[in-house]
Amino acid sequence: MLGNDQKRIDTPESSMPYGKEAKEELIRLVVGKSLKVLIFDEDRYGRCVGDIYCNGVFVQIDLKFN
Repeated sequence: MLGNDQKRIDTPESSMPYGKEAKEELIRLVVGKSLKVLIFDEDRYGRCVGDIYCNGVFVQIDLKFN
């Protein structure tokens, strides 16, 4: 089981350093694939927080280490 610090990987906004690269990598990982999203919380802005799996792979960890 992963701790909350490992689950809640926050990518930079597009205008921030590495934002464009983070977006491009996320697109590469998920575009055209089947996703499973498990929502477990809501952030202070009312957005859903959850785990994303793509073809059985935990996307946040794959994104973090690529």
